[in-house]
Amino acid sequence: MQITVQYEAQARRAAGVGSDTIEVSDACCVNDCIRRVADAHGEQLRSVLVDTNGEIQPALLIFLNDVQVVRQAEGVLSDGDTLTLMTPISGG
Repeated sequence: MQITVQYEAQARRAAGVGSDTIEVSDACCVNDCIRRVADAHGEQLRSVLVDTNGEIQPALLIFLNDVQVVRQAEGVLSDGDTLTLMTPISGG
């Protein structure tokens, strides 16, 4: 099945693209998809998405079809889902 991964903020800069369409297995969960994206890209994006132990970065904001999910979410993805990954934005 196909999933669209959109990158925002620092994740977009690290990925070098605004989005990717990836092929995943039918039983793929949110965290597995993020780890797969991290493995498929260079170290710059990997460090934004996962820590040195392969755990999802605590500050990473994750949205599944425009609904924010917690990083521990193990929900199974569906064909055509959009997963948006972004880091918090601060400014003043």
